[in-house]
Amino acid sequence: MRPSEPWMAINCHSVYNLFHSKLPCEFDISLWLLRDSSAWLASGRHLRFGRTYAVNALLEDDRSEPSSALHDSIKGKSSFPIRPVEHISKQLCLCDTSRLSSLTIHNFTQALHCGTSGKAETPSFPFSPSDLSFILQQCGHNGLLSGGKIAHDHIVRNGYEQIPFISNCLGYMYGNCGALLDARAIFIGMHNRDVYSWNFLIRAYALQEQVREALNLFHQMELSGTYPDKFSFISILFACENLVEGALLHVSVIEHESERDVLVGNALISFYGRCGSLEDAQQNFNLMERKDLVSWNTIIAVYAQYGEVKMAFILFNTMKQENVTPDRITFITLLSASANDVALFEGQYMHTLVLDSEFASDVSVGNALINMYGKCGLCEDAWSIFREMRKKDIISWNAIITAYANNHDGERAFQLFKFLQLEGLAISKVSLVAVLEACACEGSLAEGQRMHAFAMNVGLFSDVVVAGAVVHMYSKSRSLSDAYRAFQHLSGRTLLTWNTIIAAYSQCQQGSSALSMHGRMLCEGVLPDHVTLVSVVSACTKPDTIFDAKCLHAVAIASNVWGDIGVGTSLVHIYGKHGLLEEAEKLFCRLLAVNLVTWNALLAAYAQCELLDRVKEFCSLMYLQGILPDNVTFLSTLSACTHPNDLAVGKQTHTRILWSTCKADALVVSALVNMYGKCNALINAQKIFESNQHHNVSCWNALLGAYSQNGYGMFSFELFHRMQWEGVIADKVTFISILRACTMEITEGDVFRLHTYLLGNNIGPDIALGSAFINTYGKLGKPKDALKMFLAGPKHEVDTWNALITVFGQSGYGNESLQLYFNMQRDGIKPNAITYVSLLSACSHAGLIAKGCCCFILLIADKAISPKAEHYNCMVDLFGRAGRLAEAEYMVNKMPFDPMIIPLLILLAACKHQMDVRRAERVTHFAFIVDPDDPTPYIMLRNIYSTL
Repeated sequence: MRPSEPWMAINCHSVYNLFHSKLPCEFDISLWLLRDSSAWLASGRHLRFGRTYAVNALLEDDRSEPSSALHDSIKGKSSFPIRPVEHISKQLCLCDTSRLSSLTIHNFTQALHCGTSGKAETPSFPFSPSDLSFILQQCGHNGLLSGGKIAHDHIVRNGYEQIPFISNCLGYMYGNCGALLDARAIFIGMHNRDVYSWNFLIRAYALQEQVREALNLFHQMELSGTYPDKFSFISILFACENLVEGALLHVSVIEHESERDVLVGNALISFYGRCGSLEDAQQNFNLMERKDLVSWNTIIAVYAQYGEVKMAFILFNTMKQENVTPDRITFITLLSASANDVALFEGQYMHTLVLDSEFASDVSVGNALINMYGKCGLCEDAWSIFREMRKKDIISWNAIITAYANNHDGERAFQLFKFLQLEGLAISKVSLVAVLEACACEGSLAEGQRMHAFAMNVGLFSDVVVAGAVVHMYSKSRSLSDAYRAFQHLSGRTLLTWNTIIAAYSQCQQGSSALSMHGRMLCEGVLPDHVTLVSVVSACTKPDTIFDAKCLHAVAIASNVWGDIGVGTSLVHIYGKHGLLEEAEKLFCRLLAVNLVTWNALLAAYAQCELLDRVKEFCSLMYLQGILPDNVTFLSTLSACTHPNDLAVGKQTHTRILWSTCKADALVVSALVNMYGKCNALINAQKIFESNQHHNVSCWNALLGAYSQNGYGMFSFELFHRMQWEGVIADKVTFISILRACTMEITEGDVFRLHTYLLGNNIGPDIALGSAFINTYGKLGKPKDALKMFLAGPKHEVDTWNALITVFGQSGYGNESLQLYFNMQRDGIKPNAITYVSLLSACSHAGLIAKGCCCFILLIADKAISPKAEHYNCMVDLFGRAGRLAEAEYMVNKMPFDPMIIPLLILLAACKHQMDVRRAERVTHFAFIVDPDDPTPYIMLRNIYSTL
């Protein structure tokens, strides 16, 4: 080094301020030139360039946006691509030529070409440290790591590496380009480290979101005796995400008297906002003696981020009153906050302000307007803005495509995507994901498959977000095989893709497949997060999956996601669904945080078991904690009111619904009608139904059920005709309700008309509906018609087999019932307890004693089924009808249950038929012991005496 040269007099503090004064925008060398003009005046060869640069810089309109590479760096990308030489040269030449002499740019471009062409020696051009510092700054801001390394090579060749401000520039460049190891190597190689040296390394780790390393460096700096300055605090607050550590940093800010600085104040507001402490953010904002536009934008963004739209607009109006002019960031922030139905008025107000401002033609603001109107469901307004934009970028296209896709207008989204391709713009993953989401909502499998092929062709399928959207599209289209194939084709499976495929199986009720995929994920070393556990826990709905649910509960505790509300709520829901109410309540009480969904899950568990007292108790606790109910809460409470004694609670819930801010939807109206029907308040049910202007099929079904439960099933057909007159198309539940309500009054013609309506409206019979028709044909004495209905069904389950066996048995076709039983087993359907009740009843009606005994032996041998009282009752009836009273009495005495009155009454009826008085007296005496309050046995015994 040559100390006599004038550039050695450069003030390092000025250079450091130069780097940090306008982060993350480009710094302004002109201020440094003006402050240190004496050093430059002493160097004659830089005099003309210095004056020209300073004057042009002062006249420049400082509205430049951060470069895309720096923007990516701020977002946390850990690596930058090595750019081609031509790209680096072009980026440098695009810089303002007033900031660097054309000779320097030309020379450095040649040096880049020589340095990458394989030549042994790079030409020695007269780059001064000031030239190199500016080149390093440009390379850092544009992510030009290769160019920065060439500059580093020149620095080493000329012996500049130990100049403090050059070393700081090098570290700053490497840090901005994401090359943390190179930045740290520069830091370690520095002989004299000052606060600026520590700051560039702290900032480098902060940009890469390596919070712990940044905090450790900050503490090491303090231990080394180096006092942090305001830029130290700005960088470390940018990295910090823990409220406690940030509060300690705030104390350090106060100790070093930096709290009055505007940049530090802005950083504190941003930090508290990221941590969710809005009160502390507001307090720091209020304590700031001087507020700039960034201060206002930061506090507005904090409130907007947490949905406090009203407060954000109050601050915006206060900002205008203090004559602070909003910029594009202000408009974009408030438009983003207004992107929902509730804040539509505020969004339209911001639109009018934008039209009167200088940002009316700004592309970014226009994109925010399209996004706002799209999320508010006003696609035509979004299209109007898009159409009037003079300049559109890819974000504009993404916004309008997403607007139509999210509002279920897939056809328009597809058209716009095709127009985007014709525009020649590079398709981004955002637009592709939006179109895939439109395919999922529309159920357009063919279009989704074309988008999948397109993603494969352009190389976007390797992106985890796009791959997840493809899998999600297939799952929404119920094409799980395609979803699995797409998942299998992924080269690198991340947690996001695993979550997507597991959620697909869970949402399609494929619980075993979801559990299997979760096991595969663990075997491949991918640990679950809260999203994984919510999906896989929700898949544990079958009775044999309760053990899996408990294992997942243990995994949640071991994986440190125990505090997540979604995971806790899913576990409470699953425990309740399996009837494990004690476990559900214990889990609920141990959760650190609960919300309305968690409360609803517990209430639904108790309502499912019709435990109204517990529902009332937990509803009261919920109200005491200030949590307001929603429609799901009301549905749970109403479903627990199943008895006339529950009418008072039902009416109280009805009153809360009327006073609630939640609009009662069709489900709530149906639940109210159903509740009043079960509580024998048919008039109230009718009033609720009539007060609702729009009757959908669920409301009609609820009213049909209410009439049936109150003994007015004969009016079911009248209601059905009125329903048709109003143009409401019946569903499967409607037919089941009518068939069950009109058990005694229905005729063969009525059943035929219902069947014809069913076929005319393309309502395919399912298991429950098929069983209802089969039972109805059986009660009409039409077993052959029941068989035709059975054969017309697309799929036969055990319930439909049981219904058909019952029909033939009740019609006296015992042998046919047995043949159906064997056919069922031949088709791979396992019998259940109801099957054997139907079989034994059929044998009893047909007098098939031996075959009935064989069926009972088969029942006892079936380890999957334990004989119940109904089976023994059928055997008592079988022997009693055949006059074999001794065997019937033996069955009564050998029942492995507590004595019950029903088999005794069956035996008494058989004794009457056989005129066995002594046995009847013995059975009556036994019945008196079992139920002394029931007079039926005495009446039957008296009838036996009267026939003697």
